[in-house]
Amino acid sequence: YEVVYEDLIAEPETEMRKLVVAVGLEWHPACLTFQDTQRTVLSASNWQVRQPLYASSKGRAANYAAHLEPLRAALG
Repeated sequence: YEVVYEDLIAEPETEMRKLVVAVGLEWHPACLTFQDTQRTVLSASNWQVRQPLYASSKGRAANYAAHLEPLRAALG
């Protein structure tokens, strides 16, 4: 399943519902407020888990297009 970041930002609930179905789980409204979880996060990016969706990264990959092209070519 491929998640298109721009689609996720534009229509979070629609895209999250598609993702939940794709992985065989049931929808739960808490999916829309994932950043509010109180679970312990044991990763180097634990602060990121607490952040809501944001659009400021939209289009950022274009800055790295030349560097990513060999990888895209290799992946076909």
